[in-house]
Amino acid sequence: MKISQKPALTPPTASKGVTKAHSSSSNSSQSVAVIAMNMAWQLAIVVIAPIVGGHFLDVHYNTSPAWTVAGLVLSIAAMIVVIYQTLQALNEVNGANDTEAKQ
Repeated sequence: MKISQKPALTPPTASKGVTKAHSSSSNSSQSVAVIAMNMAWQLAIVVIAPIVGGHFLDVHYNTSPAWTVAGLVLSIAAMIVVIYQTLQALNEVNGANDTEAKQ
């Protein structure tokens, strides 16, 4: 009695039909999504922390709205920094995609 080979349980690879441009586009959209999520939590922290900290300082020192306004100004400056860094990261992703597309 002859034993036959078992059929392969793994499906054929899906990368055969995927072109290089499609895979780089997929990676690009994923990295843009990651950059956007990163910016979202950074903005949440840089807006909430200084304003809440300023409010607690106002309550502690009885200097209502001085520290809260200072926290607001600090959060605006920090927001500008976060947005600038995010734009730099997006430019790097777009630059990498442009060089891949040219090759």
